[in-house]
Amino acid sequence: MTAHRFAFSADAALLRELGERLVGQPHIALAELVKNAYDADAGRVAVAFGPDEIVVSDDGDGMTAREFGGFWMRIGSPHKQSIERTRLDRAPTGSKGIGRLAVQFLGTRLSIRTTSRETPDVQLRAEIEWSSAARSGTLTDTAVEVREEARQGTYAGDCTHGTEIVVSGLNQDWDEDALAALAQRIWQLQTPFRREDDAGFKVDLTHARRSAVEAFETQMRRNLDIWSARLRGRLLPRRSGDPAGFRRARLLLEFAGEDPIRHDYTMENCDLDAVDFEIRVFSLHRKQRYGIGVEDARRYLREHGGVHIYDAGFHLPYYGPDADWLRMEIDHSHRLARSELLPAELQVDRGLNNLPTLSRVYGVVNVDTSREWVVARNERRLRSDRYLQIQASRDRLVDNATYRSLRDIVRYAVDFYAVQQTMRTAQSVLSGGHDRPPRKVGFDRIGEILDAARDEMPAGVHRALSRQIRRAAAASDAEAARAAAEAERLGSLALTGLAALARERWVDEHRGELETLAERLRSSASVDPTEAADLLERLLDASGSASGRSTVPESATSATRRTRRRLVSVLKEASARTVALHPEVRFDYAAVGEDLRLPAGTAEEWSGLFHVLMLDACEEVGGSDRPTVAIRSGTEHGRAYVSILPSGYRTPGRRTVTDGVATGEAGVPHAGVAAIAARRLCCELARETGSGPGGTTLTWNDTGVAVGDRDRRDAVAHRPTSRAGAMPASS
Repeated sequence: MTAHRFAFSADAALLRELGERLVGQPHIALAELVKNAYDADAGRVAVAFGPDEIVVSDDGDGMTAREFGGFWMRIGSPHKQSIERTRLDRAPTGSKGIGRLAVQFLGTRLSIRTTSRETPDVQLRAEIEWSSAARSGTLTDTAVEVREEARQGTYAGDCTHGTEIVVSGLNQDWDEDALAALAQRIWQLQTPFRREDDAGFKVDLTHARRSAVEAFETQMRRNLDIWSARLRGRLLPRRSGDPAGFRRARLLLEFAGEDPIRHDYTMENCDLDAVDFEIRVFSLHRKQRYGIGVEDARRYLREHGGVHIYDAGFHLPYYGPDADWLRMEIDHSHRLARSELLPAELQVDRGLNNLPTLSRVYGVVNVDTSREWVVARNERRLRSDRYLQIQASRDRLVDNATYRSLRDIVRYAVDFYAVQQTMRTAQSVLSGGHDRPPRKVGFDRIGEILDAARDEMPAGVHRALSRQIRRAAAASDAEAARAAAEAERLGSLALTGLAALARERWVDEHRGELETLAERLRSSASVDPTEAADLLERLLDASGSASGRSTVPESATSATRRTRRRLVSVLKEASARTVALHPEVRFDYAAVGEDLRLPAGTAEEWSGLFHVLMLDACEEVGGSDRPTVAIRSGTEHGRAYVSILPSGYRTPGRRTVTDGVATGEAGVPHAGVAAIAARRLCCELARETGSGPGGTTLTWNDTGVAVGDRDRRDAVAHRPTSRAGAMPASS
């Protein structure tokens, strides 16, 4: 018997099909080349699109002849599986060695040039014709000539080592959509904001169409644009009258899709000269914008999240995802409910329940220790060690009183966010859930707890639980959205119906005048043209109000967008609709804050509510010699208010209006429906009771201030307790 020995061989067509099946789309194939550069510890990758070629150049480690033959030329090479972390402490993105197979369906020809970090004067060059490989039948029969020669030219970033791959004879057209899809595959490789250490990674793209480059760059940045809240703060410059040691800070807190809330606070015994920061909070328990995958975003924040400190632009390596210098993780794990920094008037029950963990934030704090030293020297604070300074190792700041002031300034802002988010959650529950349905709040909380316990359970169990939570949350979202839309529709119909009844009553009251005018016209009796024109104009105005026309033009998109609208703008719009029915009534806005903002709602919701309240007020002033409706606004103890007061009103007492108020109650024919609408807008409706005309007041939680509102900013000035201080009253 004759025995034969055969070696396995790989059919070229099969390997081509395998590559296409494993990778699937051109942008994924190109992303594999970029990921290879990342695994080679590149800091910069240049991707250039020519008329019929793609050039990918990096400044990574490059390859020696041994590495090229053993790794690049070996399909399915497992060498990355043995690498836990690279030289720059990166986790390899690939492990199966098949990504290069997909290059063949990007184009018909491949040219590769590489120079190892170990031999910067020598390069390897190889050419591969995929069509020749296909004709040979088996890929193992295809010989590739690799030339070793003196290095010619540099690589990305003008580096003397790296790898350059040229794919020509392109099979696809790379437009804006394709490049945006490419960015979706590789954005996780870049470090957020900026980093000056060697671990940074940047992809530069060149394309003939500027719009294509912009599509790529925009998508590469969007991972940090999916924030649910953003905190921007800074230490304000010293004022001549400020007592020594007291410094003012300003915070702008912005929830996604809403106007910023401005909040000023002061710190006691603060020797800092200057600091600014930005912290973004992410909610990663539902589908994200811009095609960002939830799991991708979670991995990214686990790798790069936390709050980082930069000293004059230099990243201090101690601060980041593993450094809890703000004690956020500790307080979160201990279920701390009350802030040690916020003053009493800003505290709410379980206010820190929404304190974010480090895996949900990315932030940058900017300081300058050199400048702090100069200022401390000029103020003779060097000997007492009262200035911000960096340790000799240059990896962290010295833990002294000034450093603790820095920590408190930033942590105060985080606590303020947590309390505001707790209030928003409670308001959403009470109002029926415009922002986050009650059940969805629970799912998000469960997801956060599950993430915190990730390391304490098997990976498979965590994945299964996370998947079930996401499915349940998605179902809850859909159900709540349907319920909210139905409730909003019914609420709007109720308010519209009340306004229509008022208009109908007004028309009935003037029907006699119209009949008299018509009779006089038919009998050819003398008619005063001015009087007739005035009556007809009032009817036309009422008709315009009935159709819902607004004196303030607004697009369909902005009219339906839920946002924090300026009170004075909404009042003027509603009063214009009301004056059409009550032209004898004057509205006084003198005491309304120009920049006071209402809770989030649509233009029609707010205009409809105030229109109904103003109609009630006009009924109250019917017998007055000079009918006036005065509108007042302000803040008291962290709550904002607006009062609608008919002339001659009295305020012997106030009580909250509920759903059960009888529609026939004197002077409040629409109070029940208005109260329901107000609660859906996170407000409380109160009615002045007693003899004579009464006023109506709306109140809502609003400890923050809108940008530019000096009066409300002063109204929420406070005296922080514990580690934070306050400006003395004498200042």
